Amino acid sequence: MSCNPSIKTRICVVFITLLLAFSFFGQVVLSASTVDPNIEQAIIDFAYHSGTSNSDINTKTIGTDQGQTALDDTNSGNPDHSSNDADPSLTDSGSTDPEATSSEQTATEQSTSGTDTETSGKSSDSTTGSTDSETLPESTTAPDRGMQIMSPMSSPWNATVSATAGLRLRALPTTSSINLGLKSHGTKLLVLGYVDGTAVNGNTRWYAVITEPTGVITDPPRPEGYMSAEYVSLYAGVTVGPYVDQSDPPPGADDPLSDSEFQAMLDRDFPVSYHAGLKALHKSYPYWTFTAKNINHDWNYVISKESPGKTSMVSRSSVTSLKSYAADSYDYATNTWKSLDAGFTGASEEAIRYYMDPRNFLNGTHIFQFENLGYDSSFQTMAGIERALQGTFMDPASGSQHVNSQGKIVYLDSAGKQKTINKTYAQVFMEAAQISGTSPYFLVSRVVQEVGRSGSASVKGVHATYPGIYNYYNIGASSGTSPITNGLKYASSGTTYQRPWNNPEKAIVGGALWIANGYINAGQDTLYFQKYDLVGFWHQYMSNIMAPPSEASSVQNTYYNMGAINLPFNFVIPVFKNMPATAQAKPTDNLCRNNWLKSITSPAALQPAFKPEVYSYTLKLTAPVNSISLTGIPYQSTSEVTVKANGKTVPANNIPIPASSSSPLVVILTVSAQKRDVQRQYTITVEHKGSGGTVIAPPLQSSVYSFNTGIISGLNPKKNQHLAENILRDLKLSSSSYQMRIKNSTG
Repeated sequence: MSCNPSIKTRICVVFITLLLAFSFFGQVVLSASTVDPNIEQAIIDFAYHSGTSNSDINTKTIGTDQGQTALDDTNSGNPDHSSNDADPSLTDSGSTDPEATSSEQTATEQSTSGTDTETSGKSSDSTTGSTDSETLPESTTAPDRGMQIMSPMSSPWNATVSATAGLRLRALPTTSSINLGLKSHGTKLLVLGYVDGTAVNGNTRWYAVITEPTGVITDPPRPEGYMSAEYVSLYAGVTVGPYVDQSDPPPGADDPLSDSEFQAMLDRDFPVSYHAGLKALHKSYPYWTFTAKNINHDWNYVISKESPGKTSMVSRSSVTSLKSYAADSYDYATNTWKSLDAGFTGASEEAIRYYMDPRNFLNGTHIFQFENLGYDSSFQTMAGIERALQGTFMDPASGSQHVNSQGKIVYLDSAGKQKTINKTYAQVFMEAAQISGTSPYFLVSRVVQEVGRSGSASVKGVHATYPGIYNYYNIGASSGTSPITNGLKYASSGTTYQRPWNNPEKAIVGGALWIANGYINAGQDTLYFQKYDLVGFWHQYMSNIMAPPSEASSVQNTYYNMGAINLPFNFVIPVFKNMPATAQAKPTDNLCRNNWLKSITSPAALQPAFKPEVYSYTLKLTAPVNSISLTGIPYQSTSEVTVKANGKTVPANNIPIPASSSSPLVVILTVSAQKRDVQRQYTITVEHKGSGGTVIAPPLQSSVYSFNTGIISGLNPKKNQHLAENILRDLKLSSSSYQMRIKNSTG
């Protein structure tokens, strides 16, 4: 195109000036523009090309142009709600019910999933990326840090926002973290690498990104924030690896282990099946340390001890594969799950195997269920606690009824009179940490997990039966239909642990002492060990198997928001005897496992009389017959019944009788649930007189009626099941050799 000399001159001047600035500061300039009345805009882009790092520019700039807030629970109207169907090992955003107990604080896995959206709508753009002229050459390769290498003078951008309605930039890879702004469709991005985070439409990958125009590329590059990969399109030819945080080492931290030293530690302490996950964590967080805790129990023995109903539970709204079909949790006759604790029921063995296996959680989020929860003054600071409290009812800036304008704690006494404690919540949590020897960050996270960011009735002091009583950790509220009442009852009685907890300070400090004495100082010093007592198998703080990874996600969120994610955390990870070579896959299907029979139709009475939970019977025939009919009617129409006579599959309505009365006949009815590999067998030993007669009973089948010794039952007048037309409709003959007629009393 043509351009007048003055414009060309101005562009050249800007170009030279930016080159000088670039060479002087060693920092990437994302874009520079000249504006002229005669042309809309001229853009000059510079590539990342670092020389010696400059401490003055080695910082991260965050764009805050969208009126973002730090509150997790107030995104009403904003399309970024995370699905409850997502795995807690992927979502786990903490409590959503301020009235919930410790057993129901996780984001449960629902049988019907919502839509995970970080945006109002998903673009139809191809995931192969943009055809923009700034697309990187296909020969480009990704360095170890997971960032695309670009040649000097090329564009730094390697991706765009593909969502039509725009995409939120988050402080960390979770939909519950701070919203740093909505970036419009087509916004150019520099993707530094990927991390695991909250599942969005089933996709757990998030990108560490720098955005145009608010981001600044530093040396080493640090992300401006994180975006769900579900709505980001990489340029054609671009590939990225895992994001590796290259932040400065924590003050006073020991040098991290080299790769060879770390491998030697793994070879010495951990089974090979743990290595890949731990090596990935070491690469991303070199100052973290990992300690193997060898459990003196066989893996299958541990699973059996954790399997009884109330020991390990999930929400009743979970998918069927996560819920137990054992008698203490499930009613096969009604196909419903029993509520063992405020909406929770027993977990399936497969679910327990999945959530107990540490190898499923060796990632940057859920590793925090193995964090050593002792107090460490070297990095657990007052400023860190204040950061952890942001966005909660305990935040001085929240304006909640729990704090005054100076940030001091406000509460109600038993008479409903307002009182003030001359301390902030941060000061009280630090006091609790120092007295109990427990991490204050963990204590904050536990309170948020238990009572929510807005605070439940456990911390308001207005309970009708227990006014002026507080229980921030929901201690004693782990069972029953009124868990908050139970917890406040505990808080109001006794003299141990600074009870009665008639003000927030006593409840927080006393509760911390209870947790420390009962769990942390007793060796249950991680979230995982607080859920799973691997010594006595009874001393458990929580019964919800999703709670440890859920709380871990909350803890990681806290550390991210505090800027403390690279501190030298120590993780204590259990290793069991005789573990399987690979970890249990997560149960995700919603297929029914009900495989009980409601009845068995037979030509004579079964001995003993049929019951769904009795699996062996005898059938005695009094005359020779050629064949018999044995029809099993399951409770669930989705189940399938197959029949075998002496090991051979036969029709249920034509089971052949051996010629000789001395020849045995064993009939097995196998009931396959909707999930066909879940089976139950009923065995009938037939004592017969040999063949030579006729079929004793016609081959009748029905999902409504049942038969026994020639009598039909199930004729319920309230449901019109006694009417002839309904009987004819619901009573089927499985053989064309028969006809069925129904006669009234007059024939």
